[in-house]
Amino acid sequence: LASRYGGLGLLQLPAPMADARPALYASQLKQVAVSKLLIDGSKFICWTEDSTGPQAVTLKVDPKGHVLYWRDGSGEIECLEIAWIRDTRTGRSARIPKETKIREACGFFGSSEALIEDRTVTISYGLDLVNIQWINFVAASKNVAQEWSSQLFRYATNSFVNNPSFYDMLERSWTKLSVSRDADNLIALKTIYKLFAHHKDDKKRVEKALETCCLLTAKKDSVDAKEFTFDAFLRFYTCLCPRTDIDQICIDLNPACKTQPVPYITKSQVIWLLNEKQRDPRLNEIIYPYANEAKARELIAKFEPDNAFVEKDQLSSRGLHAYLISTDNNVVPLEKLDLSQDMEQPLAHYFINSSHNTYLSGHQLTGKSSVELYRQVLLTGCRCVELDCWDGKGAEEEPIITHGYTMCSEVPFRETMEAIAESAFKVSDYPVILSFENHCSPKQQAKMVKLIKDYLGDRLLSQPLDSHPLKPGVPLPSPQSLRGKFLIKNKKRDFKKSAKQSEPSVEYPISHQVNVDMEDLPVARDAATAALSGQAAEEFPYEDEEDPELRKLREEAGEVKEEKPMMAKEPVMLSEISALVNYIEPAPFYSFEYALKKNVSYECCSIAETNATNLLKESPEDFVNFNKRQLSRIYPKGTRVDSSNYMPQLFWNAGCQMVALNFQTPDLGLQLNMGIFQYQKSCGYLLKPEFMRRSDRRFDPFSESTVDGIVANSLSLRVISGYFLSERRVGTFVELEMFGLPADTVRRRFRTRTVPGNGINPAYSQEPFVFKKVVLPQLAAIRIAACEESGRVIGQRILPVDSLRPGYRHIPLFSDFMQPLSLATLFVCISVNDYVSNAFAELAAALANPIHYLSQKDKHQQQLMVLTDDFDAESHQEHWSEAPMSLATSIPATVAPELPDSGVGSSASAGDQQLLSAVEAPGQQGGPTTPRSAARGILAAQRFCAAEAAAAAAVSSATPTGPSTPTSSPGALFAAFAFATGGCAGAGGGSKPTATLQETATLKKPSLEDLLADKKYKKLLHRCEKELQALVKKHQKETMLLQAKHRLSQPRRYSSDENLRSGRMAVTAATAAASRPPRTVEQAAEARLQAEQQRAAELELRTKQLESLRAQLERSLAAAVAASEKQLEALRQHELATLKKSQERQRNLEGRELTRLYKDKAELKEVRKEFQQKQISAAVLERQAMDSLHRRRDRELSEHNDRLKSEVQRFIAELAGNLEAGRSAHQLENQMPANSTSTSALMAASAAAAAGPSPRLGRSGATAGKSLPCTPHHRRV
Repeated sequence: LASRYGGLGLLQLPAPMADARPALYASQLKQVAVSKLLIDGSKFICWTEDSTGPQAVTLKVDPKGHVLYWRDGSGEIECLEIAWIRDTRTGRSARIPKETKIREACGFFGSSEALIEDRTVTISYGLDLVNIQWINFVAASKNVAQEWSSQLFRYATNSFVNNPSFYDMLERSWTKLSVSRDADNLIALKTIYKLFAHHKDDKKRVEKALETCCLLTAKKDSVDAKEFTFDAFLRFYTCLCPRTDIDQICIDLNPACKTQPVPYITKSQVIWLLNEKQRDPRLNEIIYPYANEAKARELIAKFEPDNAFVEKDQLSSRGLHAYLISTDNNVVPLEKLDLSQDMEQPLAHYFINSSHNTYLSGHQLTGKSSVELYRQVLLTGCRCVELDCWDGKGAEEEPIITHGYTMCSEVPFRETMEAIAESAFKVSDYPVILSFENHCSPKQQAKMVKLIKDYLGDRLLSQPLDSHPLKPGVPLPSPQSLRGKFLIKNKKRDFKKSAKQSEPSVEYPISHQVNVDMEDLPVARDAATAALSGQAAEEFPYEDEEDPELRKLREEAGEVKEEKPMMAKEPVMLSEISALVNYIEPAPFYSFEYALKKNVSYECCSIAETNATNLLKESPEDFVNFNKRQLSRIYPKGTRVDSSNYMPQLFWNAGCQMVALNFQTPDLGLQLNMGIFQYQKSCGYLLKPEFMRRSDRRFDPFSESTVDGIVANSLSLRVISGYFLSERRVGTFVELEMFGLPADTVRRRFRTRTVPGNGINPAYSQEPFVFKKVVLPQLAAIRIAACEESGRVIGQRILPVDSLRPGYRHIPLFSDFMQPLSLATLFVCISVNDYVSNAFAELAAALANPIHYLSQKDKHQQQLMVLTDDFDAESHQEHWSEAPMSLATSIPATVAPELPDSGVGSSASAGDQQLLSAVEAPGQQGGPTTPRSAARGILAAQRFCAAEAAAAAAVSSATPTGPSTPTSSPGALFAAFAFATGGCAGAGGGSKPTATLQETATLKKPSLEDLLADKKYKKLLHRCEKELQALVKKHQKETMLLQAKHRLSQPRRYSSDENLRSGRMAVTAATAAASRPPRTVEQAAEARLQAEQQRAAELELRTKQLESLRAQLERSLAAAVAASEKQLEALRQHELATLKKSQERQRNLEGRELTRLYKDKAELKEVRKEFQQKQISAAVLERQAMDSLHRRRDRELSEHNDRLKSEVQRFIAELAGNLEAGRSAHQLENQMPANSTSTSALMAASAAAAAGPSPRLGRSGATAGKSLPCTPHHRRV
């Protein structure tokens, strides 16, 4: 079923959406379930470091687990968002008050049998790891304290709490307001201001929204908490921030609802939205089926608040809004947040969250060391911490941790081990690596071993697992098999060197100066003595004699041949601490050849940032292969004394597992690290992509083409709007970056416009930011950040590309340390697809939906039959008689998969992509076939019979000016195919792009017919017609009124008796009146005057309409000229890129051929030099030819546009001339003497006045435009 992602393993599949049935992995995440004890509350004594005295409080948690709040003795409410809590402690790690007054009050409160620390719940919270704040609550009993401590920590580390939906954030804000009511059950207006607005104008917006929702009290300074329900809060939110963007989505999907008071979409439109917008097209259709009517009804029933819409199977804009802000519509699927990856792989197959100099809280040379940093770092999910151990100088002479030879402060090793033991497995139970940098003397090393054993106990992995012995070729154990274990990374003792030492400096301190109980050590004095005699070699993975080949490789890598005596300052590692080292044994890095020859997985190389960068540049594939087998740890270079961080993505691309960072500095490097490792339930281990794990696959981190077996992606993201970005009235903008392979990385390129003075609900309405080709989605992540106009980051989010859910999504923003902000959210529209190069876009569309493709093809053919019926079919058949067979035999089916990528970059704007698509479409003047049509022709050759291909070709040749057809001539098709493949399909071997560049008909040049067929022009023409019809109807009504007036006066001259006597009877009174001419000169003059006025009004209207049409034509002309120029520029850039690629491909091919032919390096160098000169000359000639072609195209387009402008001016002049002729005729008729008017002329004038509306003007093209100024009167004249 997962054939599209075959071989990628369970976790490489894009995660399923919440609205799809889980088939591969069902998330085990659960919402917070708050216990009754915490909802009802408990009595505590509250104190902080700044407290002057204790406070008796009642501590509670809201039923949804959003906030922790308490009311003090004065009745004031204080609350703390549970998502901000970093740790809760009780017992030995809890804080004890230093003030005697507070300590005595806590002692008298509750049970006196339990110690204060056992009854204390200490809560740490803060927005970073250094500036931690504390608040302490002393319970009446030990059990109550333990229950509160464990429950609060469970809530604070819940994945739903730390990754809320926008709905959860709104509910959390409402909860904070609702619990902040005073004794009168009122919520002060200033409390609401504090949450939403600080500026006076924004405060007025908040107050107006509350008034609109009828929530303000009579004094207008507070809100009644009883009426301020969550539904009322949502009404207030929509009044404060009207969701016109969601209304517009409904209108776009269902234009018929535009006039309705509440926009809505129908059931079928809901299905379309779920399948075409919200569904990830990368998912397998069988495992993740499309939405159907049942799913649509389920969604409507769940989110639509109005039963009237539910009964009609409709989803209103309010219901759509409820769906879009819900957890069901999160931007990242729940499976990504849960522990869903395979944890049974060797350790080397994972990225491991790692810290550098963990103890430092600031500068590398003068910073303060802190034990608390170890707790905070481990609580983020970090699985590798560093301990720089030095000899302590106090009375205890216990080891300390500090940055040696600097002015940094120091912390006791004992306290550090206690903190690590308590905090290591609170968030994740996967193995923790303790990376020791050991500078202690043997005496204090022994104390280190004692403290390690005391605090870590059975959780310390002191012996290798039986299933994974320390032997060459044996892989490392998996994180699953090492759960709950500590792994020691410490330099092991080299017993060969120790045996050569003449000083008995190792045994002496162990046997006489170590003041510890040696029975507690796993390897006591006998092991140390045996080390000097060489008997300990059996216990450690060292051989007596080094392999000669390994020694030679070390020497080639720069290792000194003669072993020098160990420096006096270098400490000797005790056998006791060496015995604790197993799977993470530090080893110097010599070369990749040396490591490959040695083939041991338990050695870990620590490499400085600069050295690792050089290795990556020199041997990228070898670096990746090295990391498949064993661990590497990258640490910052020594010049980063300010504790700044490098970009970790650089070394993740090479598969480096432990990329150690300074956690005290929340710069971009750490933000990316925190954002990536927050997924997978913050377990600290992320499985590397399969091609970075399998030994039979090769991977180049600098690859720009698609990786074998990996489907590249195309991604676009449109920022629509933001909500509650800042309480201040500031301008904001949004920036978007991508991190991944060098080919995928895009930085400081995409940024929205700045919306001034609106931090509540800025509307960006930005064009989509397009990442055309993401080579490796599994390693790529996007960073979206909202910033103030000053550049200060408000909030951000790191999102993995391979798990990004497309469609309309709300993205809650996080802090630098990935804690959710209160309300800051962005509303975006995301589109993700498998990457298809421009050459094969239509081919991919046809393969994805072949039935639609064939039906469209047949439909187009039937439509074109209108144009081809009158042509001589025999001549075309004679010309194409050999086409099907030559086409089918010239292009074998096996060639199609070899078509290379013809993309123009990893990212492009949406407008550029549309232009490129237009450039690649066949022109309307019978232009040459492009790579896209070539791919389409290949599909036709492989799937259709010869007769059908011939018929399609005949249709194509018969319509030189019609729309592009699905096929083209075999010659042009094969030439375009050769162009798309860089000449591989032809016999020449090398690519010849200049031959293809001589064709110019690919460019679509505008014509007068195109301008007259412009939608805006035709719309204006239709409006003019309606205006003219309305005027004619008005004149007709006036004429009928005048006739009626004349008819009433007729009985005075022709009596009814006379009519009866003559025997003449009219068929109808109306007919007789209409046919009877006026009988008086006054009536004739009145009719003539009315006709003249009507014709004058009509001419005046036509004059105004002509001016409007002229202005619209000029605008259309300017737009068409600009579009053609932009299209030509896009074509130029595309051809330049194609030429560069073909030249580069040819250079590589010929370079490899030279390398194969010439084995002698000197000769090869000379030949290559000569060859390069020829290549440069050829490239210059090709570029000159291309420049000449481009200049000719510019000249031709400019001349064409000038001709088009002249043609438009002539057309407008002709219209004006026709109108002027009508006006002259009107004036001539007005100058005729009144007494020369005969009865027949008067009758003609009357008939003209009584004539109906003019012939319909709704014709397209030049005919409609020219007929407009010609009045009925003018045509009669």
